[in-house]
Amino acid sequence: MPWHTRTDALERFVADLIADEVSQLRPGGAPLPPQPWSPDLALHEGGLGLDSLERLSVASALNEALHLHESGLEDLLLARQRFGEWLEVVAAGLAEFDARLTFRTSGSSGSAKPCTHTLASLQQEVEHLATLTAGAGRVLTAVPAHHIYGFLFTVLLPARLGCEHVHDVRRQTPQALATLLKPGDLLISHPAHWALVARHAGRLPAGVHGITSTAPCPDDVAQALVANGLATLTQVYGSSETAGIGTRTAASASYQLMPFWSRDAGDGTRLLRM
Repeated sequence: MPWHTRTDALERFVADLIADEVSQLRPGGAPLPPQPWSPDLALHEGGLGLDSLERLSVASALNEALHLHESGLEDLLLARQRFGEWLEVVAAGLAEFDARLTFRTSGSSGSAKPCTHTLASLQQEVEHLATLTAGAGRVLTAVPAHHIYGFLFTVLLPARLGCEHVHDVRRQTPQALATLLKPGDLLISHPAHWALVARHAGRLPAGVHGITSTAPCPDDVAQALVANGLATLTQVYGSSETAGIGTRTAASASYQLMPFWSRDAGDGTRLLRM
């Protein structure tokens, strides 16, 4: 089943992208309503409050990310007035073309830049990730769905694992999160959030697994989480440009290359994707 036919996945991706773009357009400005958003939520005044320039910027970012221009439907975004209508345009566009997606770098080490990946290459990675997370009963996420890490782990992976719904825990305190977790859960997060969980969540239920990426996870954080009962913390090394490259499950251990990467025989420092 194509990822964009899963309503909750499409809603999270589009809403997270809109929220991210608006936060950059309005530094310190009026916040958006908390997610999840109703399909009837207006894009303009009384809803998201997007002015004409903001709507153009957000529509352009959405077009870039999902390649709506490949279907010729991108201009319909500017003619629609509600969040649900944008979802309909996006779904129709992806039904025509979904072979490529573009993600932007964080800009933490320079200007943010677009990085395009084929859906086939991302699914190749998810097939491997599914072997590391087999048996997960629920997926909980503390990361946005429109970044490459979030897309891989909270959109494609849950579909591969057969998880019906992804639980967004970004608005939960670590203490509240600990009460929500159940054996068999898979929590997708990032080092800064994992540090809060390690410090404040206390003892975690048995059989909870975690995945972290976006930045190196400090060894003391990883060790504290395991000491607090986390079954495993899989650390993923990669970037927006490359997607995932390697993984490890023990602090300070060497990363193991994912099976579709290999070292260039003529240059041992260079990696090739097969």
